[in-house]
Parts: sequence; structure tokens; C-alpha cells
Amino acid sequence: MTQDIIVCKYGGSSITCEADLEQIKRITSDDSRRKIIVVSAPGKRFMGDEKVTDMLIRLAETKDRDLFNKIIDRYQQLAPKRDMQDMKGLLEQILSLKLESNEYVDAVKSFGEEAAARILSEVNGWEYVDASELFVFAPPFGAARILSESEGKIKRRFSNLDH
Repeated sequence: MTQDIIVCKYGGSSITCEADLEQIKRITSDDSRRKIIVVSAPGKRFMGDEKVTDMLIRLAETKDRDLFNKIIDRYQQLAPKRDMQDMKGLLEQILSLKLESNEYVDAVKSFGEEAAARILSEVNGWEYVDASELFVFAPPFGAARILSESEGKIKRRFSNLDH
């Protein structure tokens, strides 16, 4: 008998600190059908705070090192005991890409979700799956459409989850 699989999406305001990661794990564990977790970049923690996505847009435009460090610090708050060298390296790698302006900003913004997902997966002992393993996109990059071929990739990748 095949059971339904529930995809859970947690927005930026749901992933701002270490306690939020624990809350996501509790919510997800409450229903065995919750098998796939999608997260946004960390959002605002309080009135007047800045979302990580907005900081990443500014970073793409300015390459400001203080802003770079501020972004990494936001991820450090999610996992205070975790070494962030790999996240720094990933962000550096993305910042060094040679892309058209709009594509470049989108690539830098994508760090927000990727870093959040990697940290959430690691902290909770879950498998991280890169979106590129699941989706086929039609250009243009910033307004890409998910193509129907993605359905087959998703089904093949997660065929073991309905047992």
C-alpha cells in the first residue's frame, strides 16, 4: 500500500535560530508522511531586522566583506556549534561566478536556501538533496519554469520513500 508523501515548506520566519531547527524537526516528526522538507533563507528575527535574501542581493551588488560576514553569522546562529568554513567556501564560490547580471544576483540569492537546507539536514541527521537532482528548468534563469521531465526525476529519486 502506497502512503501519501507530504512536502513541508518552511518560510524564512520559520528558520531564524537554533530553536527553529528543533521546532522544524518536531513538526516534521509528528507525521510519518512528512518526508520532504523545503526551506527558505533565514528571515527577519525581529521588527527592523533584515532578511538574508535581501542581504544576499546587496552582497551580489557590492561584494562587501562585512556583509559577507554578517550573512555567515546568521547561519552560525542556526547552528552555533557548527564550523561554517564550508558555507564560507560555498558563498565565495558563488560570488566568483561569471554570469550575466540578473543570473548572478539569482545565483547569489540561491545561497540562502541552499545553506539553510544543508544546515537543517546536517543538524537533524537528514539527507540533503540538491534541487538540481530533481528539477529540469527552462530558461531564462531568473524566471525559469520547471519542465515536466522533473516529475520522472522526482519519482525515481524518492521512489523508496513510500514504503
